[in-house]
Amino acid sequence: MMKVKAPRIHIPRPKKAVVIITISAIIVAALGVYGYFSYATWRDLDTESKQVSSSLKTAVNEALGGENETISPTTEMKKLISDFDKKYSESPCQVSSLYSWQMSIPQVKTIANECDERFLDALAFMSSLKLMLAFTEHEQKASTLLTAAIDATKTPTDYTAASAAWKVAADAAELTDTGIFQSVADKIKGVATAISGQYTSLATAIKDEDKATFDTAVKNLQAAYGSTEEIKTLTASERQKLVLTVADAYDKL
Repeated sequence: MMKVKAPRIHIPRPKKAVVIITISAIIVAALGVYGYFSYATWRDLDTESKQVSSSLKTAVNEALGGENETISPTTEMKKLISDFDKKYSESPCQVSSLYSWQMSIPQVKTIANECDERFLDALAFMSSLKLMLAFTEHEQKASTLLTAAIDATKTPTDYTAASAAWKVAADAAELTDTGIFQSVADKIKGVATAISGQYTSLATAIKDEDKATFDTAVKNLQAAYGSTEEIKTLTASERQKLVLTVADAYDKL
């Protein structure tokens, strides 16, 4: 039987010069792509930083300066903060490590420095707005607690139960670690504790049939309830400070 030899296929090797040219072309193309994205990164950063103040002012005016009463200011503040954080993050002038090394170049360093300067006022405004939002949210929770205690003791017949209702408000977790709202929270706890204590005194006086102690407790209870006005005054004062801070930060945009 005749054996048929498979033909040998010869694949010519590319010449060294061709390989070098091909690799060089790939490197040049890669550098070109990198150069474009590098340029685009710094260009966009410069553009964004120049527009941030006017863009933020427009967003604030549309959100908080409108006449739409169906959306609460709290909701609008949350949206403003969320949109800003999503778009810029906490470090809006930070770029990828692929390009950050280029800040050794004077022109690029200037862009980075100017970006930081332009964002200072925007970040300061957002910081003040976040404090305003935190205060408002804690205020709403505190108001709910006080309303519940007041409603539960409008016409109290069981002074022990009335005392317990106010103690719930005084010991509420919503009044602990509230940050910017803590001074008001502490005032609420003090007033609620005082009211709770006087209801306990009333219950004890009735149990002991002690009229003198009962009369004293009634006067003290009235005074304790009167202290709720101090809560309103302090809340309004602290809120106004934050409003002025937000307004001042807005004016600097």
